[in-house]
Amino acid sequence: NLDFTEKPNYKMLRKLFQDVRERLGPCEDHELDWLADADIDVKGLVPLNPWTPPCQPDDAVPEGMPAPRRQFCLCGGKAPRDD
Repeated sequence: NLDFTEKPNYKMLRKLFQDVRERLGPCEDHELDWLADADIDVKGLVPLNPWTPPCQPDDAVPEGMPAPRRQFCLCGGKAPRDD
């Protein structure tokens, strides 16, 4: 369990999944049960972008990048009225 201020170790967790994948052998992303009877040219599939760990609210913002917007709206998603 993590304390409220602790961050998950995403690299370690990802490594656990990668270790299992290595132990079980290669698996293509397109080898899915629901695609078994589909007529798909797998040579035309585009690979996913490399994985980057998700940003946490208290992470440092890289230089040149805009600061993330941190807002919490209690208005139910409706814009406030100008009265």
